[in-house]
This record gives sequence, C-alpha cells and structure tokens, in this order.
Amino acid sequence: MADMIEGVLLAGGLNKGRLSECTAEKWEAMIDINGHPMAAYVVKAFLESGRVSRVVVSGPGELETALAEFGDRVRLVRPGENLLDSLMNALDGTSGRKVLIGSADIPLINGEAIKDVIERCDADEAEVHYALVMKDDYERSYPGGKRTYINLKDGVLTGANIFMASREALLSKKEIIRQMYDRRKNPLAMAIALGIGPVMILKFLLGLVSVADIEKVARKSFKLEGRGIKTPYASIAMDVDKPSDLELARKNAVW
Repeated sequence: MADMIEGVLLAGGLNKGRLSECTAEKWEAMIDINGHPMAAYVVKAFLESGRVSRVVVSGPGELETALAEFGDRVRLVRPGENLLDSLMNALDGTSGRKVLIGSADIPLINGEAIKDVIERCDADEAEVHYALVMKDDYERSYPGGKRTYINLKDGVLTGANIFMASREALLSKKEIIRQMYDRRKNPLAMAIALGIGPVMILKFLLGLVSVADIEKVARKSFKLEGRGIKTPYASIAMDVDKPSDLELARKNAVW
C-alpha cells in the first residue's frame, strides 16, 4: 500500500481582487460554487485521492461548518497576515515527513489529479516538487483560458497551484523563503538574491533555460533538491481569480 501524506490548504486570502466585482464574499475560499465554498472542492479532491490522510486548512473560521462533513480528517487553523505566514501556521499542524500543499482557488481538481501528482513526485525523490502543466494540455482543457506561461527549453509551461515538499526542508529554509517572498514583486532583486547572472537571464529571455537549469538554481541558492514535474491534469493550474474563471468553475465543477 502506498504511503499516505498530509495535505495543507492555503485558504486565507481576502476577496480584494477582480472576484470582488462579481461577489461580495469576504474570503475567496468561501465563494460559493454550486452550493459549496470553493475551498471545500479542493479539500474533497485531496481526501478522495486515496493518498492524503488528513488536511490542515489555513483559513477563516467561516469555513468550519462547510468542512464539518469531512470529520476529523480536516483541521482548520487561523490564517496568517500573508501567504507565507499562513503556510507556516498550517505546517505547525502537521507531523508527517512530506506534505502536499495547494491553494483554495482550484475547484476543478479531483482525486485522480491529486493522486497523479503524488505518484509522479514519488517516482523522483526530492525535497520539493512543483507541478507544471504544458500550454497545449491547458488550452485543450480550457479553450480561451488565460494563463501566464513561461517559454522553456522543455516547452511552453504554466505553473500549477500544487507542490509537494519535505516538511523539515520548508521549516529549515523558512527565512530564505521569506526573503524570496518579500522580493516577489521585484524580479531583478529576486534574481540577484538567487545568484542568477546576466547569462542565465539572457538564456531565459531566449527560451533556452530548461526545468533542469531551474532545479540547479534551487540547489545552489536554497540548498534544496527540487524537481519540476509535468502533469497532464490541467485542472491543477485552473485557478479562479477573475469573474470569467468563476463562471467557468460554476459550469464545470463536480461535487
């Protein structure tokens, strides 16, 4: 029998972006999708994968009633002031060696997609795995969907909203991760902090950087063994952050 891992769900984001144009809900995780809050779909997918034993949700107390149906397999903890603090709060509620971390805004995922990601991570041992989706797979699943893509040597990819990591590695690198989080809106400062020189930046602009190159940067800068894993399940990258996304989710969500 495959090892079970714990899940972490980041659900503490306030509805201050474009979704506020179409719903007055205070918390994004609580936005209704066909009778259920958005975050509940992600919790359900984690638990139905057959690989996640329990989920720690960092989110508002308003989620408690909606999550009650999952019983003691779900624990709700308070959100932090930002995404990183919410992650650390949730990690404090876990005890396993590995954790699967996701955001509350991907309601179209299902247990099959989560199981696929975990199995791909298991097949290539590393401290951190980050899920990636090919542009062709995403556009085939969601024609006309808008995503931010990166042009790598491996192909045109988009980052998904799921990653698996060693709990110990995340906790031990907390300050480095915090520094990167603080620089997230300044790509140049982040590149300098990571030790990325002009040659690497030029290669990136020309589409000559590979996933393996990025893994090397993570190894050098963070002292972390990281892997980018490609999954054909585009739902993992379909995050709801604008009105058209919410409309798509309500048309396609399956409870």
